[in-house]
Amino acid sequence: MNASNRLVYLWVVLCLSIMGCDSAEEPTFQKMANIRVTDIQKGVVTLTADAIYHNPNPIGGELTATDIAVIVNDVEVAQIKQELSTDLEANSDFTIPVVASFPLNEVVKKEGDVISGLVSAILKKKVQVTYQGNTRVRIAGFGFEVPVDYEQEVSLKK
Repeated sequence: MNASNRLVYLWVVLCLSIMGCDSAEEPTFQKMANIRVTDIQKGVVTLTADAIYHNPNPIGGELTATDIAVIVNDVEVAQIKQELSTDLEANSDFTIPVVASFPLNEVVKKEGDVISGLVSAILKKKVQVTYQGNTRVRIAGFGFEVPVDYEQEVSLKK
């Protein structure tokens, strides 16, 4: 057996002993935190947030992609699509920053009555933001699509 085959064999034995011969558990989406408007310029709103997940496995893994729709007042305004290679620690929570920008007038137009939609958003100075989609994670050779579904009212103030 050459050195590279021994290394592969050792890695497989180590993984099986750590995992107890079971497959990896699916990581879970916990919540979106720190959702805030970070910029409003020329009618374009920039939202930032932290997507928080939990890896219940005794070994680390890798976050490989995100595909999350950003919905404001029931109107899809942005799509967060990222191809990543982010290491995840074992038995821990992990955070992925997400950023989305959208023109505020798109939300108002699609709400139907432009005038009442704009007046409502300006008077309330708040919008309902929903994040829906999934994140892809790989742990011990197993791939997972982790669903994301979170809704929160957000102030339009910076």
